[in-house]
Amino acid sequence: MAGLRRLWGEWEIRVLLLSSLSLQVFLLFTGGLRKRNVAAWLHFMLWLAYLLADSIAIYALGNLSQNQKLCSNGPHGGGDMHLLVFWAPFLILHLGGQDTITAFAIEDNELWLRHLLSLVSQIALALYVYWKSRPSAAGLRVPAILMFISGVVKYAERTWALKSASMSSLRSSMLTRPDPGPNYAKFMEEYHSSKEAGLHAEIVIVPERPPDDNIHVQEEHMEYGELVVKAHRFFHTFRRLFVDLILSFQDRTDSLAFFRRLQRDQAYKVVEIELLLMYESLHSKSSVIHGPTGRYLRIFTLAAPVLSLIVFSGTDKAPYKPVDVAVSYVLLGGAIYLEINAILLMDISPWSFADLRKKDKCLPVASGVFRAVSYFLPEARPRWSNQMAQYNLIHYCLKDKPTWLTGALEKLEWDCNVRVKTIWDSVRYTHIIGFSMALKQLVF
Repeated sequence: MAGLRRLWGEWEIRVLLLSSLSLQVFLLFTGGLRKRNVAAWLHFMLWLAYLLADSIAIYALGNLSQNQKLCSNGPHGGGDMHLLVFWAPFLILHLGGQDTITAFAIEDNELWLRHLLSLVSQIALALYVYWKSRPSAAGLRVPAILMFISGVVKYAERTWALKSASMSSLRSSMLTRPDPGPNYAKFMEEYHSSKEAGLHAEIVIVPERPPDDNIHVQEEHMEYGELVVKAHRFFHTFRRLFVDLILSFQDRTDSLAFFRRLQRDQAYKVVEIELLLMYESLHSKSSVIHGPTGRYLRIFTLAAPVLSLIVFSGTDKAPYKPVDVAVSYVLLGGAIYLEINAILLMDISPWSFADLRKKDKCLPVASGVFRAVSYFLPEARPRWSNQMAQYNLIHYCLKDKPTWLTGALEKLEWDCNVRVKTIWDSVRYTHIIGFSMALKQLVF
């Protein structure tokens, strides 16, 4: 046991760093799978990875601040202590998370203040590690500073994304100045003039007449690119429903006029893209990175590890242990790999295509982006699982027989206020069913 403790003490920080990197790779590629996969095991694995990623990074950063084991063994000790200041920024970078998942549940967005406090405290801890190590080698100082700034940018992005997706921020961002209409001033002037002249005047509010639902409109096939653009446009309208804001008659008229012309499958495709954009607004960094500032920062967060790798490759590795040099290269390579994939995912997003289509001078670039979107996200590919959860009330009534297990669960539920029987019934009598084409046609 003493030998195992020594071995773990020597390898602990290296294992934590590589585990943190592995979790980030896992979250990058699986963070968005929940949109079209309802498997319970996938949700559990994502939930576990989402929680472990922050916990391991924070624990490893705290371990670095008091770690003396790497600098106490053999002739490499003094140099290895300098590697602490190089490794600490990578943990800040990992705490910034991946673009595909910032919040596992909507409630996580309300905890953005906690993440802001964590951002300040972890940056202070990383600076303490830097002060404690004080590397004399410029080959470590420069890449450490670059990676530290990149990590702060990524962590700040995550905190801002959580704040932007909180209910209060979402609602305030959608509120606009009250618009009395172009004729309000003239209308009130005439009203007061009539009153002052002794004439009878009153204000009668005439309700808006909704469009006639019985008018038949010829269906037409719309190009996939136009569907994406229209879905992006209507997304900015219907997202107000998520924060209890009302829509106008004009919003309903515009939406109805558009959907009437669509075929059934294309109408559902527009809704799928709208819900995809809403999911990404609530659970990812999309609201932050899909803008001029976000795209420029992506260039920096990719350039930082590339420049760090170049500088680190040219330094003298003699003072460091070979295994620690290898870990440093893995961390740098992993950071570059994650950033390249994040930029590619951002480029082939419907957000990027819709933004480029708005600008005439960017139409050639938009065409290239759309080809990438069509290849990786073809029109025929579903954006959701095409399944629904169904609670079978008849099975519950017929099959819920009294047994010693159900009796114990009910006793816990009623005597101890632990809702285990409710959870048991929900799991046992809930099944996933497919969304049939007949039902789609009926709803349409």
